Amino acid sequence: MGEIMAECPSPIEMSNWIPMKTNAYEFAFEVDRQIEALSNEDYHRRVGRSKKLREELYPLSRLALHFKQPGLEVEVQGFVDCGRPDGYIRITGFLNREFEVQITYAAYGCKDALRAQLLVSEGFTPGAGDIQREKKSKRIIATMGSVAHDEHIVRIASGILERFHEKCKKRYAPGTVLLIAFQEVKLYGCTNWHQLLVAIDEKGGMFGSSFAEVYLFNGATNELRIAA
Repeated sequence: MGEIMAECPSPIEMSNWIPMKTNAYEFAFEVDRQIEALSNEDYHRRVGRSKKLREELYPLSRLALHFKQPGLEVEVQGFVDCGRPDGYIRITGFLNREFEVQITYAAYGCKDALRAQLLVSEGFTPGAGDIQREKKSKRIIATMGSVAHDEHIVRIASGILERFHEKCKKRYAPGTVLLIAFQEVKLYGCTNWHQLLVAIDEKGGMFGSSFAEVYLFNGATNELRIAA
C-alpha cells in the first residue's frame, strides 16, 4: 500500500493553494485552476497536492455545484488537516441547510498506481492485465489482458461498498453527508449508472448508516448520483 498512500501535506504547504470558504462557483473555479496547473506527472501519480485535489476537493466542488440553483446560495469549504470533516457546505435562501461532508475514494489500488506510474514514464499502459514491479530492477512490467464488458461495474460496486462500510465504522456529526468518489471512463450515462446501483444493491446495498445522504461521483465523466 505504500505506493498509493501519501502523507497529508502540511497546513502551511496547503494554505498556499487550497481554496478557502467561498461560494460554489468560485470554489469550483479555483479547484479546476489548480488541477490544470499540475504537471503531467503530478496529475497522474496522485501524491500530495495532486491527491488532495483530485480525490477530495474536485468531488467536493461538484457536490457543491449540485446544490446551487437560482434562489439558493451555496458556500463551501475544504479542510486540509486530514481530520474530520473533509468538507463543509452551507445552503441559504428558500432552503436553509448546513452539513459536514466526508469524502472517500474507491476502487483505486496498488495496480492502479503502478499503471499511472507506467503511463507517466512510458506514455502508455495497458488498461487490463497483470502489472507488477520487479524487485531487483524496480521496473514496472505490464502485460495486456482482456476483461468482461461489464467488469468495471462489479469492480466499482465492490470498491464503493468497501469504502462505505469502512466509513460506517466511525462516528460523525449529525447530518453528515458521505461522498464516495471514483474514476472510471467506461461508466457513463443512465444505463451504466443503473447497472452500478443494481450491483451495489445486490451486494447488500448502503442501508442503515448514520449519514444523511450518500452521493457517488465519477471524476472521469463529471457525473454525480445520490445513492442513499
